[in-house]
Amino acid sequence: MAGTNFLIKENTAIIIPVVALHRDAKYFPDPMKFNPDRFFSQENNIIPFTYLPFGDGPRNCIGKIYQLIFFRFFINKIKFFLGLRMGKILTKVGLSVMLSKYKYELGPDTKTELKMNRTSFVMTPAGGV
Repeated sequence: MAGTNFLIKENTAIIIPVVALHRDAKYFPDPMKFNPDRFFSQENNIIPFTYLPFGDGPRNCIGKIYQLIFFRFFINKIKFFLGLRMGKILTKVGLSVMLSKYKYELGPDTKTELKMNRTSFVMTPAGGV
């Protein structure tokens, strides 16, 4: 590695904890705050390969491909069902009216911060879902 005395031998498997990159304040200011605008703003200064929701390289997440396929499929279905599924449309209209006229709050037992299990190789919530 450049600038260090650390040597990685050829064909050595390396595991990069992506969640550590995503939660590093060096790359994302206030990383624990849900702020999707950080990805769409004009000042989008995300350093390449620090945001890897699907991984990267030849063995990246298979979900990335499925997500793209699903998105195309979903858009086509919306176009097709728009005229055929008035019940769903009316339900969405009713829900939007309820959300605009009433105030909703979290209950006293609602957890707002998800604690992760530090002993698991795969990210899982501590204490279960």
